[in-house]
Parts: sequence; structure tokens; C-alpha cells
Amino acid sequence: MIPIPMSIPQSYGPAAGYALECKWKVQLTLLFQAIYVIGKFTEGDIVGGLLTMLIIGFGYYAVSQDMDLRWLMFWAMFGVMSAIYALADFIRLYFMGAGFLALISGEPRLMWVSFYVLLGPFCFLAPIWFCYYIYQDLSGGGSSSGGSGAYPGERQRLTGGGGGRPQQQNFTAFQGSGQKLGAGP
Repeated sequence: MIPIPMSIPQSYGPAAGYALECKWKVQLTLLFQAIYVIGKFTEGDIVGGLLTMLIIGFGYYAVSQDMDLRWLMFWAMFGVMSAIYALADFIRLYFMGAGFLALISGEPRLMWVSFYVLLGPFCFLAPIWFCYYIYQDLSGGGSSSGGSGAYPGERQRLTGGGGGRPQQQNFTAFQGSGQKLGAGP
């Protein structure tokens, strides 16, 4: 059986440096998502709140498993749909409804709804940002590793060689004997 290469780095050891640096940011994002869930429940969106709690569970499990990239990716990708819904709520409320004036209206319920709707898109788009940079760091293409991973980075030569000198070519284009297609040896 031929092994299939995985696109996610399979590291079961301790988390990389950048992932550990992001741990507090991920925990803060999980806290904001929990506040968003409370807002969902207070406004009567029970199904939306339960689904968001499931997404928070993915993020919590990723953090508790020492920043496991697979669970972080689950958290981010399931959060994409919640980000779309949160962005739609944000547009509906702020461009067709009360707008930013609801935050300073003085009415507690209206201020709470405005706050949690404003918080929604940010707390679900941030995990995508974190996962992208953690993945780049683990795969060797991140800025903290200098692009010296298994795959060439943006500033590395694709052809190998070094020193900026041109490599000597050992072939000449359009030379040699032609082969017919389908002709056997």
C-alpha cells in the first residue's frame, strides 16, 4: 500500500512556538464566543446557541490538547458558517436597523443585542487567522521559521543551487531522437 502524504503536519509532540504564543489569544477568542452564545440564548435562538456551543467545544478541546492543529482546523472551519451568519446579522442590524446608535441608546436590552451582534463576526473570523499562521509555522513556511521547510517559500529558488550564480544547463532544447507515442521498446 502506498502511503498518502497528509497536508496537515502530523506532529504529536509538543506544540510549536507560534502555536504556544497564540494559546492565550485562542482562549480569549473562546471567551468571546461564549459571550456570543449567551447573547444567542438570551435572544431565543436556542438552535444557533447550541451549534455555537459545539463549535466552542472544538476550540476548547484543541486548547486542552496542547494546541492540536487538527482540532483547531475543525474549530475554524465549522466557525466559518457561524461567521457568515454573524456577518449577516451584523449587516441586518447595523445597516438596516438601529445601527451603532443602539450601543449608546441607554436601553440595556438594545445595548446588549448590539454588543453581541457586533462581537459575532470578529469572534468567528479570528480562528481562521490563527489557524492559517499556526499551519504556516508548522509546515515551515511561516515567518518565524524563515521559510526553510520542506517546500520552497516565497523567496527560495525552486531549482536549487545557490549563491546567485546561474546553473550550467546540461541539455539543449529540441535536440535528441524523437519517440513515437505508443511505440514499445
